[in-house]
Amino acid sequence: MFRAIHLPTGEPRAIKKLNYEFMNDPQVRGKFQSEFLIMQNLDSNHIIRVHEFISNTQEEAFVMELVQGTTLANRIKTGPRLQNHDILNIMSGLLQTLSYVHRFPLIHYDIKPENIFITETGTVKLGGFGISKDLSPDAPNLTTTQSGIMGTLRYMSPEQFDHRNSITYKTDLYSAGVVLWEMVTGKKAHDYPLPSTGNETWDNIIGQATHKHIGERFKCANSFLETMQEAFETTPVYASNNRAIRPSKNEKQNIGFYLMVGSTVILLLLAVIWKNSKNHSDDSGLGYEIVDSTATNQVDTTTPSMGEVPDESFGPGKKDAGVNKIEKVPTLKK
Repeated sequence: MFRAIHLPTGEPRAIKKLNYEFMNDPQVRGKFQSEFLIMQNLDSNHIIRVHEFISNTQEEAFVMELVQGTTLANRIKTGPRLQNHDILNIMSGLLQTLSYVHRFPLIHYDIKPENIFITETGTVKLGGFGISKDLSPDAPNLTTTQSGIMGTLRYMSPEQFDHRNSITYKTDLYSAGVVLWEMVTGKKAHDYPLPSTGNETWDNIIGQATHKHIGERFKCANSFLETMQEAFETTPVYASNNRAIRPSKNEKQNIGFYLMVGSTVILLLLAVIWKNSKNHSDDSGLGYEIVDSTATNQVDTTTPSMGEVPDESFGPGKKDAGVNKIEKVPTLKK
């Protein structure tokens, strides 16, 4: 993963590159391309956006937004203990995003704190779609690893270990329950069933989310969220991920003025950026200047660490595919 600057606009971007040694592996390349296509089709402010795919005979990569903030994993590890309102806010963003993803229809398959990003403004963003499963009728039939098991051990549901069982959306809800336990306790999950958090309300919610029998879990992400909100007597923190919020009457009257002023400012900024970009080198050949390499898709502005590199991931597009290894990208050409 590399941090780069898009020279025409001056915007920071992240570039994820497939290691050269896997260019001749159709299974790994297929999953890498599938990750880009899936993220490209998802339209939500709570999902990391992708911009373009770069491919030739020597290398493949895709460009995505660079999250200004931190991962949930880093927040749990280095930040102060999360309070209930923090937990509810993060879970609200995650579960509403999962509700949207599941309607796509997709199973994320790898919900964990390392794939959950929190921006400087507190917005929750979901990434890590490398092993997600597209349930659309016309989705490509991509194979799994030889063992048929994909995911991250600590957050995997029982059915993920037995690939003969049908995987459902409730697999993601199980993983979200483990993430919730880690937020409440501030610890990494190791024992199953999960130990008590010391709070009966949280124990009941987490217990239902991580029940070993699929039928005993929450029926959907919205049900999971509503149960939490009712238990703590809160109202939804996030607006719906994909429903437009209509402006008020006064806001409508000012839209034209704001657009005119905003357009003028943007044009002036673009002119300055274009002029300055002439003094930068284009390391990618596509209008991107490689700044440095980073292990995660984020610039951590809240804590000194850059976040954890997933250490237990496996399956196509994961650690066994070398996607998370850090190496210098000399050029990126079409």
